[in-house]
Amino acid sequence: MSIPPKFSGLTKIASNSATAAVAQNVNSVDIFVDFVCPFSRKLFVKFDNELIPLISEKYPNQFKFIIRPVVQPWHAFGSSVTSEALLAINKLAPTESWNFTKALMEHQRDYFDTAIINNTRNELYQKISKFAVEQLDLTKKYNVTEEDVYKALYIREKTPEENEYENINNEITNDLKYFVRFHRALSVHVTPTISVNGVIAPSIESSTSIEDLEKIFKTYL
Repeated sequence: MSIPPKFSGLTKIASNSATAAVAQNVNSVDIFVDFVCPFSRKLFVKFDNELIPLISEKYPNQFKFIIRPVVQPWHAFGSSVTSEALLAINKLAPTESWNFTKALMEHQRDYFDTAIINNTRNELYQKISKFAVEQLDLTKKYNVTEEDVYKALYIREKTPEENEYENINNEITNDLKYFVRFHRALSVHVTPTISVNGVIAPSIESSTSIEDLEKIFKTYL
C-alpha cells in the first residue's frame, strides 16, 4: 500500500545500492507494530537485521517496507507515547525515523506498564523527548532540541479563561489518527501483523524463520 509522502521516513526500500531505486512496481510490505509489544520487537529486529539485508542482496528493489505504528489500548500510555514520539521524529528529522524505531524497540521495557505507571502523560513526553534527542544525536545533526520534540507532543493545561475542560490535540494527533484509521480499515488487531500489497499475510509471525520468510516473499515476485 502507498503512504503519504510526509511519512516517507517510515519506509525503506530493500536495495543493494547506496541509493535505493525508486521503483514504480514495488511490493509494499506494511509492518504493524506496537513499540511496547515484545513480539513486535522480535519481528522488527529480525526483519531489520536479517530479512531486509537478505532481500536487498537477492531481490533488490522489489520490496518496500513501511513501519505502521499501532496503539494498543491495553498498553495505555506506553503504546501511545512511543507511537506519537516516532511521528514527532518523522516530522522533525524524518531520515531518523527508522533509526528511532530501532531505538524504541531496543529500550521498549523503559515504557512498559510497571516502568511508567506513576508518570503523567506530559512527564512521559518529556522522558521520551530526552531519549530521542540523546539516542539520535538530533541537536548536533539537525539542530533539533529536546524542547522541539516535547513541543510537538505536550498537552497544555486548562487556562483560567476556559470555563470547561477540553480535549486538546498535540501537533502529532492528526498524524496518529491516520495510522489508526489505516490499521482499523485492515482489521489489524494483534501485533505484529504483516500485510503485503494491502492483504494481511497470516503466515508471517514473530517466530517465522528467515528461511520460511524468504520462501513467503518469493511468492510475490
